[in-house]
Amino acid sequence: MTFDDVSEAVRNDIDEQSDSFITRDNILNWANRALKKIHQITHFSQSTAKHLTVLHNRAIFDKDDFVECDIRKVYFEGAPLIQCSLDKLERVTGHDIDEDDYGEPAYYYEWGNKLYIYPAPDAANVGLTVTVLYIQKGDKIRFDSDKFIIPDEFEDVVVEYCKWHAWGKKENVLRAAAALNNFQRFLTQMKEEYLPDYEYYETSRAPTTRNYSDYGG
Repeated sequence: MTFDDVSEAVRNDIDEQSDSFITRDNILNWANRALKKIHQITHFSQSTAKHLTVLHNRAIFDKDDFVECDIRKVYFEGAPLIQCSLDKLERVTGHDIDEDDYGEPAYYYEWGNKLYIYPAPDAANVGLTVTVLYIQKGDKIRFDSDKFIIPDEFEDVVVEYCKWHAWGKKENVLRAAAALNNFQRFLTQMKEEYLPDYEYYETSRAPTTRNYSDYGG
């Protein structure tokens, strides 16, 4: 399915063939927002594992291998580390975080272009493995011929998301609500197939009903 297919489906549904009200940029923006939601679901089951060898006193890893990626989980010798922000970690430990705090790693946090594990590995942990699971951020659709790299059975998720916003922009509450209902149903089916045992990200959840008159492009 290409962006041109999505645009045609949306325009046929709303009977709007001109660019006077629902523009190409409108549909392109909506399609990319739908694609982001889909990637947050489907890519979790396709996480890439990066194995890093622990060196003595090394608590910091460059994120050069994770550019344009989202880190989902970090493991130390197969045991999951707890994700924390630096502020939260200091509240949990009750003191300022020092890179000279040694022990068996239990936490990780991201800061700038670095991945930190805490405490820093001591001599007993040299040579052991930190495993990082990450997903590649989805590419945006830019041109009419660009294809959506998503499971075929879920292509309607993009179409219904765009229809929801298009009908909302035209202030047709009933048609917008119907498209929203379809979008939520398809998205739930995706979650059940790809994330059966995972607590969904807040950003992956289907949106709640909003005032359709607020959708101004």
